[in-house]
Order: sequence, then structure tokens, then C-alpha cells
Amino acid sequence: MRLSIPVSCALAVAIAAPVSLAQSPIQTSPSANLPAGGLLRGAAAIADDGDHLWAIGQDWRAEMLADRIEFTPYLGELEPATRHLGYRLTAVGRDDAMRPAVAPTRRAVDGLEVTFERGDVREVYEAKPEGLKQSFVFATKPAGSGDLVVHGQLSADMDLVSATTTELVFHGVCGGVSVGRVVGFDARGQRCDGVLQLEGSTLELRLPAAFVDRAVAPITVDPLIGSVFTVESGSETNPDAAYDLSNDRWLVVCHRATSVVDLDVTGRFVESDGTLGSSVGIRTGNGGSAFARVCNNNLRDRFVVAWEEDANYNGVDFNGDIYACTVSALDGTVGTVKTISTDVEDEYDVDVGGNTSDVDDSFGPKVMLAFSRSAALGTTVYQAGRVMHTVLTVNSDGSLSKSSTVTASLDVDARRVGISTASHEHQHWLLTWDMWAYDPVTNSALTFGPRDIWADARDVNLSSLSGAMEVQAGDFMPQTLLWYYPWLTGAVYWAECYEPEVAGDGDRYMIAYSARPYTGAIGTDDDVYVATIEHSKRNSSWQVLDSLRAVHDALSVRTRRAAVAMTGESFLVSYLGETTTEVHVAELDFSCERCGTVTDVAAGSAPTYVFLASKTDGGSTDTTNEQALVAFSRDGTTKYVDAVRYYSKAGVTENLGGACGTGTTTTVATECAMVGFAGHSIRVNNARANETAVLVFGFEEASLSCASGCTLHVNPFASLLFPFTTSVTGTAQLDVAIPQIPELQDLSYYVQWVVSNVNGSSNCAELGADFTDAKRVTIQ
Repeated sequence: MRLSIPVSCALAVAIAAPVSLAQSPIQTSPSANLPAGGLLRGAAAIADDGDHLWAIGQDWRAEMLADRIEFTPYLGELEPATRHLGYRLTAVGRDDAMRPAVAPTRRAVDGLEVTFERGDVREVYEAKPEGLKQSFVFATKPAGSGDLVVHGQLSADMDLVSATTTELVFHGVCGGVSVGRVVGFDARGQRCDGVLQLEGSTLELRLPAAFVDRAVAPITVDPLIGSVFTVESGSETNPDAAYDLSNDRWLVVCHRATSVVDLDVTGRFVESDGTLGSSVGIRTGNGGSAFARVCNNNLRDRFVVAWEEDANYNGVDFNGDIYACTVSALDGTVGTVKTISTDVEDEYDVDVGGNTSDVDDSFGPKVMLAFSRSAALGTTVYQAGRVMHTVLTVNSDGSLSKSSTVTASLDVDARRVGISTASHEHQHWLLTWDMWAYDPVTNSALTFGPRDIWADARDVNLSSLSGAMEVQAGDFMPQTLLWYYPWLTGAVYWAECYEPEVAGDGDRYMIAYSARPYTGAIGTDDDVYVATIEHSKRNSSWQVLDSLRAVHDALSVRTRRAAVAMTGESFLVSYLGETTTEVHVAELDFSCERCGTVTDVAAGSAPTYVFLASKTDGGSTDTTNEQALVAFSRDGTTKYVDAVRYYSKAGVTENLGGACGTGTTTTVATECAMVGFAGHSIRVNNARANETAVLVFGFEEASLSCASGCTLHVNPFASLLFPFTTSVTGTAQLDVAIPQIPELQDLSYYVQWVVSNVNGSSNCAELGADFTDAKRVTIQ
């Protein structure tokens, strides 16, 4: 059951928001090509040694001088010189009444904030793990008319590689700095996006006049300054990444070209704080070893890397085969290479699905591997294919054993498989692939046709648990695609849905894919879409929910090559904006609603492939540190691989425990707890079906015990109680719109579900109920 109630008053708590002209922080953050840097929550500080005042983040530092700041990204030992970005405020006001900035009369430190008092303008810098948040707060509305403008002087010893109205990116050799988008707030919590304008060395932060005219002072302007890092630079492309929990590090893999027919698979460790670790030679000297994919086996603390050998690369037609090996997450030791398949047919599009289990039994050491197999039809890339899959066992010595290889797809020309991560609680993987809706072998001309997205859940024995599910049919013309071709109205047309990727937690999955309309030739107006699939372990049912939700708003911009990761409480989707050569990241809840604006994490130098990995997929349950790594390649004169560490800000959640009875296997989701997000929800999954469930929602923590193991962590005497009846799949949901009030950021609330169990063996006999775990949610 789902209930929508206007409980925003409980969150608003009568706080008046100041108006501010806010620019995104100076950051090593989601708005940058980050160098070896970090977005670790809590990893920020203000340091004063008497002579110097510093703000420090995970991958940056900034010296707070008397009248300016000097931001320095940590770019690592390969950077030939220390890089700086300097900023000094020079003028403020409206377009027709600009005035020089008043010299600071006072510099104050309060926690992680440093404030320069400049008359009726406060220049504020807040140290955050992801960067330095810069704000200008106007106590009164400035006189005059036109835009509200903040002028500053920039100095940088790096190259400006990208300048848009939402972001500036500066680069050294191994990374650089970005200055993020401008946002304005007023005292009523009204919000407006502004723009960046760079003229020579003068940076303008602008809020539009229409917003300023109606704004109630005080008004605030914010930017973010951050960093960017290069993982490999030479002839590398097509990266993938995975995370190992025990060693708290990432492995980024890619292939390196010596020539068009000589490709090696290589890897590089990236530590959790963003510093680059050692390189790993995974497969060298064996011809075309390319298109590597990587996953993690949490039990063995090993990465599993799979690749194609003698692959079709740069137009050279080879008969591809599939190989795999392990890489120790501790020291980079490479295990014996395992031959997966050397069939006479062409094999390609390999992927591997990890396992977060830490239980040493028959399931814990397993991972899944899948690939496409085609009967070659001349030199065309459109071949009659099918998805094959197998289960690999990661042995304690680092070697691999494999089960039989079985066909997973039900039709021909199935390809581009994606695999989720499995866990010990959910001993299955969800596979997804794209597939022609008809048999191309019977069509001698190999005419293009609609491509569909399919999914299937498979267990460790390769048995189907869900049956093949059609996620999205290609014989459709969605409104967003028809918008491009209005003259096609009234006829039957179709689109190609292709290159799906999948992530989830065993109960909830999101599939990200690209789609383009067919108009007589391969289309160019691609868009990124997402679909969701829900699994109820209470009755073993699978259901495709939303299947055609566009991620990006800009219909005139081609977006494609989607990747997806789950970060505990939300999903991240990364993709390429090819007309603007940018890498984007969007954060979504399970209903496919965007939690906030799309973040541009990189710009310039023609990104070609993008992959996304999260700590959650590596076994982390620390939702206070929801971190992901975006790895992408750039296709310039020299191909190289960059990475960005992305800190998920869609609400910070801490599990407080307290579950008992059947509630111990029930999950509580609190998606996208962000200021201004109307779609925020509090959901219970896999509870007992058709039972009364009460959500306890409050702002005070308690510790009230009921029998062994049952603890109510939310103070019931200072809470709101919301009764529901769970659905047949054991779900219930409360929608809680969070107002656009900046002061709500960092406010915490507590939630816990109490589910009736009067006919069973309830742990809390006094209430005849079981408890779920409680969660503390901090609004971002």
C-alpha cells in the first residue's frame, strides 16, 4: 500500500531560510574530473597553525588568506608541479549598480565554516569532503535593476579545458579543478539556478533579474570547486571498475593498444581516499585482449576480470574467445588465466556479476559470467547471437573453476549482457540484454528492426527464477522520440533499445539503457532511459514497474552509453552527452524520479565509454558513506582513462538496528532525502503480506525494548504514527515531500516499522508484532 500525506510541516519546523546567491563549492566533487581525491563524509577540517588558516578536504586543501582563497587539488606524485586556483572577490551588485567589494573587516571561524565580513555581504566558505562550498549572502536586496552579480578574479596555473554556464574545468597533467554551478536562495526558500560567465580572468556569478526582483532578503549565491584524476594515460580505453570492501580500494581495468592487433588488459588500484595505487598487468602479449569487465568476490577478497581475446577491434574482424582470471585485492597478484569459451563462433560482450556474501559455503565463492555468442554472417556486426552464461567459483588459491555454459536468452541476436551483483541473502543474479524482436537469419537483407530489452533472474545452478521478462519493447515510439519526427504520427514505427546495464540489492533493480528512433538509417537522437524491477522474496514474484522513463531533460542533446549503480538508498546513472562531450551523473529513486539536477562530472576531450561502480556493489553497508567511482575513457590524440569519485548526497542513512521476528529480513528504504525533493518516500519491502504495518516517524531517538532483540529506536511519545496494510508482496510506502528550505539540510529524523504478527510467533508479544531495523536519516 502507498500513502501520500502532506507531512512536510513536520520537516519544516518553522525555519526561515535566508536568501542566498550560491555557487556550487570549489570541489573535488561530483562536479569535476576529480584528481586523486575523495568525497568521504566527515573527511573535512579547518586547521589554524597561527600563521596560516587552512580548509582541508579528502583530496584538496585551500589556504584562507586575508582577502582571497587559494585552492590546491591533490593530484599525486605524477603531477610535475603543485597546482593552484586562486579567487578574490572584487565587486558585487545589480547590473546597473555594481560597486567594489568592501575589504574584509573580520574573518571568523565557526566549525567547518570561514566567514569574511564585507559590510552587508558575507563571503562564506564551508569545508566539505567533496570540496569547498563558497557562498555570498546579501543581508539586504541590492539597489538597482538587472541581474544580481558577483565579480571575482581567478588565477590558475592550469589549462582551461571547458567553460560552460554551469561549470569551469581546469586541467594540469594528472587532473585539475572544477568550479560548479550557481544557485540562489531567498528567505522563503525559493530557489533559482544562475550562470557562470568567465571573461579573461574575471568570473561572474549571476542570478536572473526576475528572481532577484521577487526575492526576499537575505539572498545567497553558491559555487563548488573540486578536483579531477587520470588513472591511466597512453593508449587506454574501455574501462570498468569494482570495489573490494576488506581492502577498501577500487580496481579500474581497461585495455591498452600497442597496435591495432596487439591489445593488453591492464588494471590500476584506486584507494578509497582517491590516491592512485599500483598498476596490474592482467593479460599481455596474447594478441587482441580487450573489452575487459571486472567484479568483486567479497568472500575471497579478489576481483574477477573477464575479457575477449582476438576481439573485433577497430574494424578488424576476429573470432573472439572469452577468458578470465582473478586479481588479489590485497597485493594485485594475478591468478591463473581460465579459458571460459573458445567456440568456433564469435564470442563477445562479456560481463561479470559479483557477490557481496562473506559466508564461506557453496554460494559465497561464486560469481556469474555471461557473454554473447554469434554465428558469423559475413563481416556485418549484426549477427545471429544469443546470451550464454556460466557460474565461476573463486578458489582460495585465486584460481577459477567454472560450471557448464548454458544459453540464457530465448531468441537470436541477443547481445550486450549486463549482470547485477548477488548477495548471500539473495542468491541470484539479474541478467539483462538487448535483442532483435525477430529472427534476422530469415531476413536475407538483415534489415534493421526494433530491439527489445529483456531480463532474467538466474540462480547459482543457472536456473531461471523469474522467467524471461520483456522490460521494454522496441516496437514503440515514445512521445519524447516522436517529438523529433512529428511527421511519423499515425504510422507504425519502432526504436532500438540497446546496451542495458543493471544494478540492485536483490529486492529492487534498476536497468539503464539507450534508445533511438529508426527513420530509415541508424538514428542519432539517442536518449537514456531507466526501468525498475521489483522482487518479493515473500512470494517469489517478479514485476517490471516503470520501463520508459527518460533520465535527461535536454531532448535536443544526444545521450547514450548508460551505466547504473546502487548506493544503498538510491541509484546513480552515468552516461555520455555526446554533443557536449560531457559525462553526466543523475541520482534517482526507485520510482525513477531524479533526486536533483544532473551533475556534469567531466567535460572536454571526447569521452567515449563510461562505467560506474559503487561501494554497495562491493559489499559495503555503510550508507553514511555512499560512494561510487565513475570511470570513463577519452578519445583524443592520446587515449586515456579518467575516474571521478562521486559521493551520493541523496540523504545519509544510518541503520540503528532493533529488528526482531520476521522483521529481521525486512528492508526499509528512505530514498532521496534531499531539500526540495517532492518525491521523497519511506518504504518497507518484504514484510509480511496483508498485515497491519505502522510507520513510526519522529525526530527523537529512544531505546525501548520489547522481549529479546526487539528495540524501538524512535521515541513513540514524540512521533507521528502512520498505519498501513501491506500489499500482497509485503510493501507499504509513505510519501513525504521535503520543502525547498535550505536550513532543513543536515536535519535528522528517525523511522521504524512495526508489523502485526498476531497469528505467528511474534517476538514482541505485548504488541503482537515484529520490528524492522530503525534508520536515522539526515536530509541533504
